[in-house]
Amino acid sequence: MYLPEGGLGRAAMPSGVRVALRTDSASLVCRYQADPAPRLNGPGERARLDVLCDGRRAATVKDLTSLALGSSSCLEPMTARLMRDLPADLLTLCVGANVQALGSHNRDALVSALVGFVRTVREGHPTTPFAVMSTITAPEREEVPGPSGLTMRECRAHIRRAVTLLRDHGDTRLHHLHGPEVFGPACPRLMLEPEGSDRLHPAAAGHPVLASRFTTLLRRAGCVPIPAALCPPSDGAQSHRTAVRAFSSPSLRGTGGSPSSSAARS
Repeated sequence: MYLPEGGLGRAAMPSGVRVALRTDSASLVCRYQADPAPRLNGPGERARLDVLCDGRRAATVKDLTSLALGSSSCLEPMTARLMRDLPADLLTLCVGANVQALGSHNRDALVSALVGFVRTVREGHPTTPFAVMSTITAPEREEVPGPSGLTMRECRAHIRRAVTLLRDHGDTRLHHLHGPEVFGPACPRLMLEPEGSDRLHPAAAGHPVLASRFTTLLRRAGCVPIPAALCPPSDGAQSHRTAVRAFSSPSLRGTGGSPSSSAARS
């Protein structure tokens, strides 16, 4: 397996490379050497994985599939086909950072590419809850045009337009999440990269903030169930059960009420 610097070698996270392998072997030995050694923005971080279910630490992650590729995801059809063919109870897609920075799509091409991407995924998941989120705050890119002429603010507007078009044509289980509502202008101090560089990634202290707000927006959209402890008190048991069921996906697997999901970032 060859992982060159950048692209797949970055494997989504600025702190290094993470590769997930599935095997029926009794043992597995891996060696990794970057060629050349990557140059990463910001301070080094110890790799770790913290998983919370409804605010409580979980021992395991079950059925979570990430298709994020650092600096390499630009709404490729092959990624849409992979999401289409994987089982999922929840689909999430974050769009904008690579598209704007690399100039892979101009205004009209971005809308049509996102519509086509979602429609491809829908071939395998016609009614699965699907959340499309625009990029979180990017202080150095908000008003600066990328190679295709789009600023990050304009990119978000076109992402919203694509989702609106799809919803207007019947995809009512598709939802738009505004990235700055998840991690906005008040959060630069929680970003990994220092001020003055190209700030794009939350630091360790920012991840719980992003995760909490992302979960809140998913629940508000009805993509995932609201835990009973978070439901407002009601006058009767029947009205309480109805409120919970209204936000429930028809098929949930995993622990702690967490749906299995496929996620990609472009």
